[in-house]
Amino acid sequence: MSDYAIGKGLAGLGPVRGPLVLVRRASSLPRDVDLALATLLAEREMTGLRDRFVTAAVRSREDFDWVSRAVRWLSDHGRQPIARLRVAPDATLVRALRDVGAIAVVEVASTQSPIQRLFLGENSAPMGELLLSAQHLRAAGLPVVARLGPLLPGVHGSCGRGSQAFRSLLSHLKVADVRDVEIVFGHLDQERLVALEAAVNADQMLELARAFGISTGELLAMGAGEVLLRGPRSMAPMIASVFRMELHAAIRREQIALRMAGEIAARQSENFGREFAPVHRGILNDLSDGVAIS
Repeated sequence: MSDYAIGKGLAGLGPVRGPLVLVRRASSLPRDVDLALATLLAEREMTGLRDRFVTAAVRSREDFDWVSRAVRWLSDHGRQPIARLRVAPDATLVRALRDVGAIAVVEVASTQSPIQRLFLGENSAPMGELLLSAQHLRAAGLPVVARLGPLLPGVHGSCGRGSQAFRSLLSHLKVADVRDVEIVFGHLDQERLVALEAAVNADQMLELARAFGISTGELLAMGAGEVLLRGPRSMAPMIASVFRMELHAAIRREQIALRMAGEIAARQSENFGREFAPVHRGILNDLSDGVAIS
């Protein structure tokens, strides 16, 4: 179970939870990015899927080289490339993104660097660095979307009592002139719960526990080393609904658009006149080492 994104749907297509394909580096640098991508997408095409929008995950500086090559291949084969950035791109990657008309998505979880790393990984850049990069990307002519989250009650706001931390995120976006956002609601598992206990105060922790149906007694037991969550847990439906409404209201107040990257990608793909080119599997067996689809 992964954190999930919510955004407006594309006209006529209903809700969009996407872009629907996220390509990430699964191990060492792929031997041949072109063949790896062709293999992965061909396997999906054999099941009837047509992946018009493909997102490449940039989670560390080690991803710059293969993503630069991947977005060019995707564009050449009629796919709209999207780069999801947890670190600021270098000049070579920015040039590749600009050349193919890619969408840049910067991932932001918190104004506080420890919580940013907790949610997005130790290699993720601080929020300020990512938003400065977003300004440079916009100056280079790239559409930029901020992906906010994973968002959790207690960490980013209190259900029914405001969302101060989330509003702080939005104010930083406005300063950086990032006007399009998608929001990602988080799940809670044992590892994340333990990490958050050391990162937030007691009131925030209680708010978080209530949202996921964890009692004070269970929190105390966790402090004694007991395993509470043996798998990911979702927010209670009513709390999730209230939390979502509060976040949406905050976005409207700041006059920021709730638009997923897939919505912008559809328009960008039309602007560039991309024609979908099927990938035939042929002799591409076993050439996808190093990358994986999520």
